[in-house]
Amino acid sequence: MDDLWPKDIKGESGLKAPVAILREQGALLGERTKNIVIGEVRPVNLPTGLNLRLTHPFSYDFCIKGTALGYSYSLFFISYPITLYPVFFIIDDDDLNKELGFEHGRTSLKAIKAINEEKFKDYLKRIFNSEKSRRIISAILAQTEQSTI
Repeated sequence: MDDLWPKDIKGESGLKAPVAILREQGALLGERTKNIVIGEVRPVNLPTGLNLRLTHPFSYDFCIKGTALGYSYSLFFISYPITLYPVFFIIDDDDLNKELGFEHGRTSLKAIKAINEEKFKDYLKRIFNSEKSRRIISAILAQTEQSTI
């Protein structure tokens, strides 16, 4: 039988799936807060009302979770195709969208498109360093501290 496949089939060196990057970042948040607050990644169906034709098979919710409180705050969703990019961010938080300059109005959710891993990481950094994200993490830490007194 003839083998018609390319001889060099293998994954691209250093290529990571967006969900793997999210999980790493979630674990790093846990390390920074002694696992009081973690970033949790959950597979989801995208919210209804999107003004997009997103038929991508990979969709995830990124939540900031207070482990002792059992409380999670959904920060954003991502969706992407089997080819990994582009990744679409869906942020269902008016304050966060405004802070990041991603305002789209209130009629429907729209997605922010990251065309490659570099842009994906750039958007993640902007979201994670936002005042809204910082306030949520601080509030979860304060609530946890108060519940242990």
